[in-house]
Amino acid sequence: MKPLQISAVVISWLMLSATPSYGAPCRPQTAVAEELKVTATPEVHAKRSEALAAERAAVVRLEQVEANLLAVQQVLDIGLAGDEAGQLLREAKLRAPDPQTLGEQLVAREREFAEARLDHVRLLERRRLEADPEEVARLNAEVAKQAVYQEALEAALVAERALALRAQELASLLDTRLLWMASAAPIGSKWPSEIARGVQWAASPGSWTEALWSAWGRALHAPWVPIALALALTVLIGVRRRLRSRLSKLSESIGTVSHDNFSATGLALGVTVLLSLPVPIALGGLGSMLATDASDSFSHALSTGLMAAAAVVLLLDLFRQLCRPQGLAEAHFQWDEHARRTLRANLRWFIPVEAGAAVVVAACDASGVALYQDGLGRLAFVVGSVGMALFAGRVFGRRKGVYAELATGGSWVWRLQRLWYGILVGLPAALGLAAVLGYYYLASEVQSRVFATGLVVLTGLVGYGFIQRWLFVARRRLALRQAREKLQQRRDAFASESEEDASTGDAVPELDLQAIDVESASEQTMALARTVVSLGVLMWLWAVWGEILPALAILDRIDLGQPMVDESGAIIGAPVTVWSLLLALVAALLTFIAARNLPAVLELLVLQRFKIDHGARYAASTLTRYLAVTVGVVVISNLIGIDWSKAQWIVAALGVGLGFGLQEIVANFVSGIIILFERPVRVGDTVTVGHDSGTVSRLRIRATTITDWDNKEVLVPNKSFITDRVVNWTLSNPVTRVLLKVGVAYGTDEELAQETISAAVKSVPAVLDEPGFSVLFVAFGESSLDFEVRAFVPELAKRMPVIHELHTAISRALRAAEIEVPFPQRDLHLRSSDIELPLDRAVG
Repeated sequence: MKPLQISAVVISWLMLSATPSYGAPCRPQTAVAEELKVTATPEVHAKRSEALAAERAAVVRLEQVEANLLAVQQVLDIGLAGDEAGQLLREAKLRAPDPQTLGEQLVAREREFAEARLDHVRLLERRRLEADPEEVARLNAEVAKQAVYQEALEAALVAERALALRAQELASLLDTRLLWMASAAPIGSKWPSEIARGVQWAASPGSWTEALWSAWGRALHAPWVPIALALALTVLIGVRRRLRSRLSKLSESIGTVSHDNFSATGLALGVTVLLSLPVPIALGGLGSMLATDASDSFSHALSTGLMAAAAVVLLLDLFRQLCRPQGLAEAHFQWDEHARRTLRANLRWFIPVEAGAAVVVAACDASGVALYQDGLGRLAFVVGSVGMALFAGRVFGRRKGVYAELATGGSWVWRLQRLWYGILVGLPAALGLAAVLGYYYLASEVQSRVFATGLVVLTGLVGYGFIQRWLFVARRRLALRQAREKLQQRRDAFASESEEDASTGDAVPELDLQAIDVESASEQTMALARTVVSLGVLMWLWAVWGEILPALAILDRIDLGQPMVDESGAIIGAPVTVWSLLLALVAALLTFIAARNLPAVLELLVLQRFKIDHGARYAASTLTRYLAVTVGVVVISNLIGIDWSKAQWIVAALGVGLGFGLQEIVANFVSGIIILFERPVRVGDTVTVGHDSGTVSRLRIRATTITDWDNKEVLVPNKSFITDRVVNWTLSNPVTRVLLKVGVAYGTDEELAQETISAAVKSVPAVLDEPGFSVLFVAFGESSLDFEVRAFVPELAKRMPVIHELHTAISRALRAAEIEVPFPQRDLHLRSSDIELPLDRAVG
């Protein structure tokens, strides 16, 4: 019995033994049969034939892929180098099926197989419910046909799954090795003749005649295309002056409180796009008119080149229009004037150079002729690379580039300016040199992505500018609404005062729009915006570079040194390779970014939504930073070959060394962790540690910063908070007691003095009613009757002001009640004596 038939019998047996669910009445079998009724399947035979054909086609293609894979493996095993091996691998790549397309076909086939299995189960259930023997016999035939069809589908699915797997293996192998192999011979004495052949092909009258006839035929076939292009160009050129005027008017409303709106920025973006459209539309329109199905024709090559140039001009000219006077970059995003002018001035010459290079390179590649690609196409590529290097040098120059305004700021961007400059200028130049040396395929693949990376970064800056602009407008609206509410309150108060005093001549308060100002968005909000934009840019860059990332797997074969071994000689961890080192650097960068920005994002998105105090939020943010650093250290350690499960002896040795040499630092670090978890002190608490008192302002790994009453920052080691005596004035209850001593003269009525002092204490609003204050007669002093005032204030910050107010109020109250506050009295008694002093003898 076939496996599918066995599974069908098992499913049928399970359905026969199933019982209806409780709580629902059983429906008649006729109703169930009607619901499960499957339409007649006269096309099952055709579907089976189609599945068998798909299986045979998949098997044939699988054999071809196996042959290609074997040939590629033989080329790599032989160790061929140079342009011949690269040409063989590129031909194999052209013959190889697309793994993504095969994957989509495989998903469709799996869906079809699942539907066939479901139809099979429905037929079995319908046969079970059928009582007519003739109908049962007919259903048996249908079940048999469906089983045969299902077997054919399963066979096709198995073959297509194997084909997709081997195609993916072939593509991965080619992507890994093809990029690093020479695709052409290095430039030599034959290169000028190759360039001349390419120029002859591009300038041939016959080629241009063919292109013109192709465009004419396309115009006759679809006359609305050239008409629409001409109309669009006419309109865009005709309204160009109005668009520039509109852009200037939109910039006038920026900064005006009553008229500023984020929609002005959106309109300005639309106007900017319209200003950058004429040339790309002209190039793209010509390219579409020259498009033809003949891939080996000059018309097809020229069409491809013009379309590539249209894309380049559109993207670059859009950024040039962004930097125009009174445009988005100046009026809306507040970009630096020097940077904006530098970028716009250099884009004027950079756009024609790159557009011309794009036309020639894309046209030569589309021709399919290696002579044109390696000659004229490579020359245009080198020119484009030199243009990119010059553009980067002029834009990011140290003296006149966009970094010039950072020279006095001391920012880390300026400090790494030499590194940025070397990368931005050296990379295009290195790619041009690689093309000269014969690695044209490598250079073209990398340069196209470098160009796209620059556009992605600029797009990220524009997106960040839009977010910043939206936040600014939102905060300005909030400030305007609050100002209007305050103005209305002032007007209401003015109206009530005017009714009471009709003779007043004061003017009605008006809203001063110029006085309304808003602070920039909070650092946490901008940190969140930067994080969102950075994540978007990284995801976009992953899409840009994702296709050639498998080629970097070859770096995993280059070992850096020998792996670590333990006492028995066993290898600890994996050997360190160039690829793992690069991944470790990326992980270190991501750890740094996470440690800086993750606490702020957590604070803004999560912690502020809960009713927790500032100290708890600070502790959570700090622990999040520690967690990010810890995870990063573990990941980086694994990438560089340190396996913690096999390196206990290293950890033990480090532990002993830390225990003896860095015990104080370790003790402070552990104490800091305990403080964050146990929270005996929090940010904002008022504490006394030894002779130091103040407010906790920061909790760090080694020490805690206390700002004392003189606004001096005192660094207290974390260990002191664990081992020493610490007074936290605001740990669980910020209420603190104020103790004052008041003395009145002897002979004063004690009850009157107590009532007078109590009334004075009640008159101070900062004194708490609960717990209540007390005035006690505590002692007979040497010169006064001593009273003691015990009052409570809500927080320590109000302690000294309340003491001042209490002293002032009590002094006034006692003076008003004519109760004397005595001075200390001392009696000095002088008595005469017959004792002769040495001084008297000396005088005598």
